[in-house]
Amino acid sequence: MNDIQKIALANLVADKVVKVAKTTIGSGCHKIDPFTLTVEGGTVTIGESVEYTPTVHLPLLDVLVIALHRSGIQREGIMEVIERAALDALAEGDKVGEETKKSIAYVKGEVEALQERLSVNLPKATRSGPTKVAVKWEEK
Repeated sequence: MNDIQKIALANLVADKVVKVAKTTIGSGCHKIDPFTLTVEGGTVTIGESVEYTPTVHLPLLDVLVIALHRSGIQREGIMEVIERAALDALAEGDKVGEETKKSIAYVKGEVEALQERLSVNLPKATRSGPTKVAVKWEEK
């Protein structure tokens, strides 16, 4: 089997289909009966590699944990502010999550701005171009 045939075969079954098949089959060791796959031809188109600027991924929870960890003597004060906001929301009959959404939106904006500032200094990277497979096949 040549490389083009391998790419075509790899693209014939989507990841989602494989996940469903694994769920259907279940765990364990399963015997594979012989089968034939007939590929009736088609095309594999591989796009040019493209240069892009990577972005810095900073998960919000991780950023907050680091901030709390490094806040030193202010840590207790920060935790008190968070607890007070949660208690205020409960006292007003609101859900804690609803009350904190405004604060979360603000923090997300700050984290996104930080990601942008950090990404400016990252070197360009290259990723493979898109691969499109148009192949007719038949299972026997």
